[in-house]
Amino acid sequence: MDLKKKIRNTEKLVFGKQNVLKLARKEKLEEVILPSNSVHKEEFIGLRDDFGIKVEEIKQNSEELGALCKKPFSISILGIKK
Repeated sequence: MDLKKKIRNTEKLVFGKQNVLKLARKEKLEEVILPSNSVHKEEFIGLRDDFGIKVEEIKQNSEELGALCKKPFSISILGIKK
């Protein structure tokens, strides 16, 4: 699916490592998106195995992901709620 379509519904987006981890442990996430320059890659790859959450690495960096989400800040990790 196209990245822009995934992030269209802003009510389903979760920003920040702690927020994403919290919802992942509660099994309330559908997917985790990691930008190309994310420092959290290895930690969140484990989510795929532990909780069955889809983890997608994208070619955009964190600044570009922030711009796609129409936020004035960079995004190092993005969760999408179920």
